[in-house]
Amino acid sequence: MDEVLADLKERLKKNGTSLEQVEKMYPKITESYMPLSITGVSARTYLHWKSKGLIPDSQTNEEQREWVRLSLIDYVWVKIIQAMRDFGIPITTIRETKEILFTNFVTFLKHEKDVYLEFLKTETDFNKDELDSLNSLIDFLNTTIGNSPEEYEQYSTLLGSIVSNLFLMNDKGSVIITKEKGQFEIALFSYKTMDDFKRHIAPSLERPHLQIPIRKLIEDFFDDPKCDKFVDSFELLSFKEKKVIDAIRKKDFKQIIIKQDSAKDKITIELERDGDILDQKAKDVKRLLGLNEYSEVTIKYRNDKHMYFKNTTRL
Repeated sequence: MDEVLADLKERLKKNGTSLEQVEKMYPKITESYMPLSITGVSARTYLHWKSKGLIPDSQTNEEQREWVRLSLIDYVWVKIIQAMRDFGIPITTIRETKEILFTNFVTFLKHEKDVYLEFLKTETDFNKDELDSLNSLIDFLNTTIGNSPEEYEQYSTLLGSIVSNLFLMNDKGSVIITKEKGQFEIALFSYKTMDDFKRHIAPSLERPHLQIPIRKLIEDFFDDPKCDKFVDSFELLSFKEKKVIDAIRKKDFKQIIIKQDSAKDKITIELERDGDILDQKAKDVKRLLGLNEYSEVTIKYRNDKHMYFKNTTRL
């Protein structure tokens, strides 16, 4: 098992994260403390969705709560339902989507490991060594994550893994819905694994389809003023990242330079007189830093002190 654990750590390192960062992320995306009101969905509509079986067990088990409380994963799912309903997707298809997105992949792999490995063998370009390594990794996950606390159940779902990878590895993911002969088909993919699964995903993308980008839902969460205090409570920003936001809010800087994304484009923030512009820029920078969409940050304070730091997440 030591060899498998070392392999897992190496995989995470290649993707710009670590086992420690993964464990730190658990409670941040699974804790239910946000009110339903921030989604823009009424309690009446939510209860209707619940009666139709669209809400996962993590919420339906909370019957005694006077007020609905959502985790970040719950929030994303409510916004996905909202988007699907806006496009006229029927309840039955949304229910099927819920079953897919909230499938516990560890439990699935425990019982369907051979089926999954055969799928990888026929639908991807993984070689024998890679498949053997994944086989050992699945066995390892079955004995570790499979015994994790109940509150981490959401993290082991497909939706939970995409949301967490968005923060941990600057990944993106989308729900794809296509229609063939009157029947809706659902697919889910992560941008960083798309090349591995292109044979499986490409047919859906080549047909007319509805695409719901999960990253955009998180970005909207960061940008919504109603969500400010909940964004702060996630503690997604490091101490140095918070210093950048504080400097903008206090207008205590001369210049901030952020190298954004793989193209290394620079975002330069000059000292402004208009407080509203600064407040908006503070929100923009908070989203950029919180979602790890940067490589380097340099801030020059008004007292001529400098701070410089890098983001180790792979872009």
